[in-house]
Amino acid sequence: MTLPYYLIDAFTDTAFKGNPAAVVILEEMLADDELQAIAREFNQAETAFVLNKGDHFHLRWFSPVREAELCGHATIAAAHALWHCQGHDSDSIEFESLGGRLIAQKNNDEITLDFPKTDNQMCMTPPGIAEALGVMPFGVCKADKDLLIEVGSADSVREAKVNMQVLAQLPVERGVIICAEHDDPDYDIICRFFAPKYGIPEDHVTGSAHCAIAPYFEKRINKEVMRSYQASSRGGSVSMQIKDDRVHLGGKACLVAEGILHI
Repeated sequence: MTLPYYLIDAFTDTAFKGNPAAVVILEEMLADDELQAIAREFNQAETAFVLNKGDHFHLRWFSPVREAELCGHATIAAAHALWHCQGHDSDSIEFESLGGRLIAQKNNDEITLDFPKTDNQMCMTPPGIAEALGVMPFGVCKADKDLLIEVGSADSVREAKVNMQVLAQLPVERGVIICAEHDDPDYDIICRFFAPKYGIPEDHVTGSAHCAIAPYFEKRINKEVMRSYQASSRGGSVSMQIKDDRVHLGGKACLVAEGILHI
C-alpha cells in the first residue's frame, strides 16, 4: 500500500517556523498500532491521519508515543493539505475527531478553526512546579488535562529553564502552559507549552492550549480578537476569538515537503 503524505508548518507562513505536522491521506482507516508506528516514524509532535467520509473527514492525531484527543496545529496542517495538495474545493471543511466535530474555514490568507473552549479552574500550586519551570508561578489553573500557569512577565516566559524530569513527574495528564501578557505591542499574550508525557518536551505552537489561554485572558485583554505568540525556538502566532462555548483559532500554514509512504 502507498499513501501520500505532506509535511506542513502550521501557525506560520515561513518554512521551518511554526509547528511542523505530518499529514497522511488514508484510503481506509488503519489499525491503531499501524497509525502509531507511522507517527513514530515521522517523529513529529503530531501526525494527522485524514480519511474522506463523503460530507466530512475523519481526523486522528498521534504523537510519537500516543493518540491525542485534540490538536490545533495538525488540524490546520490537514486542512492546508486538503485545500492546496488534494484539490478540495469547498471553503469549509468539517472534521470528525475525538475532540468532536471541528470546522476549518478559509479566512483570507489564514485558516480559522472552530474548537471547543477549555474552562479554567483556579487550583493550588502543585509541589515542585517552581523547580520544574525555573520560574515562580503568578496564578495556577487546571485547564482540562493541562495546567495553565501565569508568570510575572514576558521575560519570565522567554527565559524559563524547564527541568523535564521534574515536569514529567507532576500530576498533570497532558502538559503545562506558561503564559503572561506580552511586552510586544503586536501581541497580547506570550506563552510556551511542555508535554513530556506525550513525547513532546516543548511544543512549538500549540493550538489546543489556546482554547484555555483565550478564556483565561478574555476579560483582562478585552479585545474581540486576541493575538498570542508562542515563544518556542521556532515560534509562531495564533489569533483567538471566543464565540460562546467555542474558540476560533486563526493561523497560516505552508507546505515544506511531500512524498509517498510505503506500508
